[in-house]
Amino acid sequence: MNTIMWEDSSTTGDNEIHVFSGTPTVQYTNIQGGWSGTGNINLDPIFADTVHFYLDPSSPCIDAGNPDASYNDLEDPDRPGFARFPAMGTLRNDMGAYGGPGIAEWIITGIKEDTNLPNGNWPDQLELYQNFPNPFNPTTTIKYFLPTGGKVEIAIFNALGQRIKVWVNPYQEAGAHKVVWDGTTDSGQQAGSGLYFYRIRTGQHTIIRKMILLR
Repeated sequence: MNTIMWEDSSTTGDNEIHVFSGTPTVQYTNIQGGWSGTGNINLDPIFADTVHFYLDPSSPCIDAGNPDASYNDLEDPDRPGFARFPAMGTLRNDMGAYGGPGIAEWIITGIKEDTNLPNGNWPDQLELYQNFPNPFNPTTTIKYFLPTGGKVEIAIFNALGQRIKVWVNPYQEAGAHKVVWDGTTDSGQQAGSGLYFYRIRTGQHTIIRKMILLR
């Protein structure tokens, strides 16, 4: 939602989206080649540059995002009723990286391929990525990729090898997933500072990585 998907391609020959399974919901998105969904368009986004991907004032993506006020762009204090740069137009959400209230937290400095993906492609095997942030306090995100659907177990162990936290999904679809650990154990206690290990297990495959919690 509120996204621009333009001049990308799937290595499998699909256009902007490759569906592993299920049916994705796409709304208020400018997607090349079109896609069924509320508010979607298929128009050249007209970027002002190809480094930061700011929208040109003539872009059809301006004021084309979800009209719900909860997605509004931030207001320019010097121009009531108009968006704060780099959002454009009125307060209605723009499609693209600079629309919406979250722009207060970050600014795009560039867009590149995910170096976790071999040759820029989706992995053909189980992947467990380094948690981020690391070290962390109080929360960290653990991302992983499943080449096929199946049962998934994510577990966290302390330095003594004791399992203190576990997530089990009886069946999870293929694709990218994540869990967020807030530093609490399954018993509700706060884990202390130190070295921890996190493990993913799917069928016969297991991967383990290290992380550090700093209180």
